[in-house]
Amino acid sequence: MFKRFDTNGDGFFSMMELECAFTVLGINFAKENLRKLIYATDTNKDGRVDFKEFFSMLHKTSDKELAADAD
Repeated sequence: MFKRFDTNGDGFFSMMELECAFTVLGINFAKENLRKLIYATDTNKDGRVDFKEFFSMLHKTSDKELAADAD
């Protein structure tokens, strides 16, 4: 999935690539919320999201969903 949406193949998601990925997945994000998501996910603060950061974000989201379902 990461490689599919990393359209320029540089190993990172830019804001535009993430926006396109969410659009394809049918998820509408306001640009400000997308910036906040990138800021929260971009742990090394280089302005891009690499695979490790992306995977970590998905894992954290899954953990929160599992915890909410357990309640």
